[in-house]
Amino acid sequence: MKEFGEPAGLIYSAMVAALQGFRAVAKKQMPQYLARSIDDVFNAANEQFAEHGIFVLPEVLRKQSEEVTFKSGGHGHRVTVDAKFTFCASDGSCVSAVFPGEATDTQDKATTQAMQIAFKYCLIQVFCLKTWDLIDPDKLGDDVGAGLPDDLAMTLKGLAERHPDERGGDSEVTLKEWLDENLEKLTPEQAKGIIAGFKKKGLE
Repeated sequence: MKEFGEPAGLIYSAMVAALQGFRAVAKKQMPQYLARSIDDVFNAANEQFAEHGIFVLPEVLRKQSEEVTFKSGGHGHRVTVDAKFTFCASDGSCVSAVFPGEATDTQDKATTQAMQIAFKYCLIQVFCLKTWDLIDPDKLGDDVGAGLPDDLAMTLKGLAERHPDERGGDSEVTLKEWLDENLEKLTPEQAKGIIAGFKKKGLE
């Protein structure tokens, strides 16, 4: 594998093209926090990797496992790994990144989950995945209060009704709650941006 700075074949240009094409991956409400789901990150990566000819070879460099006892009295296994992910192009050029992962499971899936978590955060950090963010009302510009055409306003309200739990990025409020306070402040261009963000996530 070539060292960084040497002629790299296709892999660097392919990864840059993938980075430019990655759609936003929004955070979702988990039981105790907001986070991007593993499936959403992997689906977004698959789209770009398939388009730009990138495949990934995983390798476990280190694995540590220990038995844990839960407050309920049950038992499980906590696994930590250092995983190496090698991104390759069709000409054989490759580049690697190493990330840690940790997971606890009561059956036999702790290692798989730890690898998935390591790969998820590898993708997020290597490709600096963007999250869909609601517009900050303080940055709406000079057209604040211009109002929206009825069709755009109805589209936004429809999205909020059909996807009541959808949040934007790190926002603690749903789109519906946010629109209740900010709908009249949006310009048409900003409304279209929000609608486009939903479409990129397959939400219509």
